[in-house]
Amino acid sequence: MSFESVYGSRPRSLPSSVVELARTQGGRAWVGRHGAELLDATSHSTVEVAAFRQFDRRSDGRVSWESVLPEAILFSEEASSATLSRALGTFADSSEPLTFLWDSLAVPSVRAGRQAAVSLALEAVDLFAEFWIMSTPAKVLFEFPSLEDHLVVASLELDTSEPPCGLGEEPVR
Repeated sequence: MSFESVYGSRPRSLPSSVVELARTQGGRAWVGRHGAELLDATSHSTVEVAAFRQFDRRSDGRVSWESVLPEAILFSEEASSATLSRALGTFADSSEPLTFLWDSLAVPSVRAGRQAAVSLALEAVDLFAEFWIMSTPAKVLFEFPSLEDHLVVASLELDTSEPPCGLGEEPVR
């Protein structure tokens, strides 16, 4: 199967607070509601590249935090709804939408305004094994939960990979 045929094929897996089945001229289609937008495959790919391009990832899709410079990790704490809510309030730009990426490509990514995003984040804790939230203006990535069942928040502004020569060493020229 191709990426395009799989991506977004299961919008009904999203909470009903952000998606609904609506009548269209061509029949019926799943659409975002209450400030939420379902991303198409191209938009999803663009966000995914922006969110993960500087991180090594494990085979299960999670970020390999061991290879990230410590100063890029802004926050790491045991994963819970309360922790996620607090982290969103601290690290996400309150005036801009947040983008959600799920552990399954069959579930379409969602861009949601602040109010819908906070609500979706709290619902997602109970619905998805893992998910990521990207705050584009704040240049921050949230991973819920990470390998040790922690919420990790990382900066997308720093070069988060270790230099090939190792920390503190000058490259050989």
